[in-house]
Amino acid sequence: MLYQSFLKYLNCFPNQVEKQKRLKRIRQKRTQLEELILQQIAFKNLVQRNKVSETSSLAPPPSGSVIRLPFIILNTDVRTVIDCSISSDKCEYLFNFDNTFEIHDDIEILKRMGMSLGLESGKCTADNLVVAKSLIPRSLETYVIGIARGTSQTSSFPGDLDSASLNGRRSFSHSSTALSESRGQTPSSFNEEEEDDDDEPSSPE
Repeated sequence: MLYQSFLKYLNCFPNQVEKQKRLKRIRQKRTQLEELILQQIAFKNLVQRNKVSETSSLAPPPSGSVIRLPFIILNTDVRTVIDCSISSDKCEYLFNFDNTFEIHDDIEILKRMGMSLGLESGKCTADNLVVAKSLIPRSLETYVIGIARGTSQTSSFPGDLDSASLNGRRSFSHSSTALSESRGQTPSSFNEEEEDDDDEPSSPE
């Protein structure tokens, strides 16, 4: 009897491992989706702000005052020696630093400017939440509400398993994956069968 139970356990274990792997991938994809939603809100909020600015000034901004997306900001000591090489088609850049440096991408800067309406920091007001929901499709509103409440990353997935599942009981587990502060920590492309989505460019003033 014990031997038969052990064989049943061995036959079941690989399936449970595969299921846990798939659930983990779902959590990762949802984290990535929420980061893309934040980017969408930040970009569209920036576009709206620029349109209001142009309307109030009755003219487009001077070309020298515009930074086009995407961009990165390199921060280092003033005494750092930087060697920069650019390919002939200007698509590849090589930087060599003789000192430590920091890289900040455009979405991180937009978040610091408040373009994501405080969603990523849990400081989104009720009015800003209304604005945020107006910038995305209605089908994604529940994700925005979850991000604003800080509950999106701890939502349970039906079918998550623990040791009790081996006895035929279902349970729910929680994901504690933290939302990354910058797009540099977010996967830039989907794995395997998923397809890439391109961000719509804009330009901060």
